[in-house]
Amino acid sequence: MPHISSGRLRALAVSSSCGSFLLPDLPTISEAGVPGYEAGTWFGLVAPAGTPPDIVARVNGVIVKDLPTRP
Repeated sequence: MPHISSGRLRALAVSSSCGSFLLPDLPTISEAGVPGYEAGTWFGLVAPAGTPPDIVARVNGVIVKDLPTRP
């Protein structure tokens, strides 16, 4: 985002099936002329078996607080 905001990088489209809430005017690749195109990313976080529940809850709280969500 800093490079796009500064003009050093020009975003052409997003690869998801729906637009980006960070760049609402940026089209999807499908909207930009490649019908049906969609690519996504999945992220996961794991912890060792037996991790204390309070640690799991604390990590979960930080992640939920800091990840952007769709409006």
